[in-house]
Amino acid sequence: MNHRLPLFAFFAVLGSISASASADEASFGARGPNVIVVDHLIGATRRTAAEVDSNDGFNTTEVGTSFGLYSVFATSAPNMRLGYHRFLSESVSLGAGFQWASNTGLGSSYTILGLHPRIGVAIPLSSSSAFWLRAGGGYTHWDHERDTTEVDWSVGGEAFYVYTPVPHFGWTLGPMVDATLSATFKSRSGGETKLRRRTFGVTFGLLFDM
Repeated sequence: MNHRLPLFAFFAVLGSISASASADEASFGARGPNVIVVDHLIGATRRTAAEVDSNDGFNTTEVGTSFGLYSVFATSAPNMRLGYHRFLSESVSLGAGFQWASNTGLGSSYTILGLHPRIGVAIPLSSSSAFWLRAGGGYTHWDHERDTTEVDWSVGGEAFYVYTPVPHFGWTLGPMVDATLSATFKSRSGGETKLRRRTFGVTFGLLFDM
């Protein structure tokens, strides 16, 4: 019998445990390459919209939350996104957020579908905290009152503070902005209007890295 095998197995297990502990102590971005996020879960945002060739428009301040992928309050900001990001190195990430919101409250009814790709940079502060700066584009399709539709092409970004009190789970908090490059509002009767839309605010979200 080779008495070295149990000793080799012991040190192999010990090394595996040490590697796992070291990975857990690593900073955000270095700890795990795969990150699943729920962005803009709760927040306060201000949204403005206006016709391109007119001063007519509106602006609203929206505070609310979402559960699942459905806006609970009629005044909730329709910004919540479920996303996946992959760290290509310990500091650079690439990913996208998927947006779906529905509002059937009084005064307005809409459904939103969107895709928002992002490239990001993580700046670690410690093993449990970091800044995560992200920027990219976006495509959003709105269906208003089942009578009109809107297609938005936009640019935007987030400057999040990331805090992970336990390994592989944490939250994000920080400002976000989204601005249209092109927005076309069409009615089913054939009318078409060019819009400009801006959204900015501070939001809170969750993340899981692995």
